[in-house]
Amino acid sequence: MGTDKSTGRRIVPLLGAVLLAQLVVGCSPAPKALLAVERTETGGTRLLMAPCPDFRFRSVTVFHDYDDGPQIKTWTVSRERMAGSFEQIDLFTPPKGFKVTEETLTSLENYGEYIAGVDGSVEGEGSLRGELHFSAKKLDKLKVGKVLTGVKGDKVVDRAKFMKPSSGRCKPDLRSRRSVISGGTSTGSRGHNSLMVG
Repeated sequence: MGTDKSTGRRIVPLLGAVLLAQLVVGCSPAPKALLAVERTETGGTRLLMAPCPDFRFRSVTVFHDYDDGPQIKTWTVSRERMAGSFEQIDLFTPPKGFKVTEETLTSLENYGEYIAGVDGSVEGEGSLRGELHFSAKKLDKLKVGKVLTGVKGDKVVDRAKFMKPSSGRCKPDLRSRRSVISGGTSTGSRGHNSLMVG
């Protein structure tokens, strides 16, 4: 992916943003802070999903927004039929009822940024997706009991606070709801059983 020769600057972050947009269909609702990330007891990385009882999960994707090669490294898991939603996922270890559909990303590096996203819908309301930007450096600064959240990964909060129910973040925005009412299609996957990552 390389460098813009006219400026000498890397263009990978821009390409990452383009990829993110391409994996979301058309006129999708803005992402919400449905995800948080924390370090596990063994030093791994765990994604947390905000409690949304009516949320029908489809998939979660994490990709490295820095790759300088022919393919952006991605890890995607999708919900198998009849499986429920999830409260947490340890990266690179899919929970029961989920299958890995893409696995070119197998570990986190100490450089660049990662973007995680969750894709799904609320029955009768429309599509709902969440997004979280994070880095290994930000993760390493977290204290025990703290998680990184916010769409841009700019908030550090208590884990217990993030896991408290909050109806506002679990509702699609009005634009998405209008799409469902009018019979149009809202956010979903296009040839890629994932978001982008609810």
